[in-house]
Amino acid sequence: MTESAPNSTGSVYLSKRFTRRLRRRRGRERLLRAVGIGAVVIAIGMLGVLFTSIVLQGDSAFLQTRIALEVDFDLETLGVDSTERQALEDGSYRSLLHQALYDRFGRPESREGRDQLTAMLSSDAIYRLRDRVLSNPDLIGQTRRIWMPASSEVDLIAKGVMPTT
Repeated sequence: MTESAPNSTGSVYLSKRFTRRLRRRRGRERLLRAVGIGAVVIAIGMLGVLFTSIVLQGDSAFLQTRIALEVDFDLETLGVDSTERQALEDGSYRSLLHQALYDRFGRPESREGRDQLTAMLSSDAIYRLRDRVLSNPDLIGQTRRIWMPASSEVDLIAKGVMPTT
């Protein structure tokens, strides 16, 4: 190994060779730091582009298509004879929704047509209607406009993602 020659004061750390190596090392450290900061800035920029793309292309995912129905909360259609809670829990809310759909769009003659019409609503529409009646039994005997969630297929068609066939 070669030793650095000491300068006139006897210190290795003040030699010209040492200061030249030190300057070169510090220059490389500055370059490495600049490259690292540049990489971080580029990564943050790419994240910004990614999030912007997600927001611009995925905004429709935060919206839900709903169908307005005039629901007649009739005891006879509901299939119950009283407004007691137990009777209302056992009611046929499917019949209420089907009747509201038929009133709005007409009753198809074929079974397939009726199935397609009732498939326009989300599968949880029945439970939402039941929960609404159970939380407010005064709805019985009234006709109200209720917004029900559409099925996923109707939702995609309304958003223009899926073609109508």
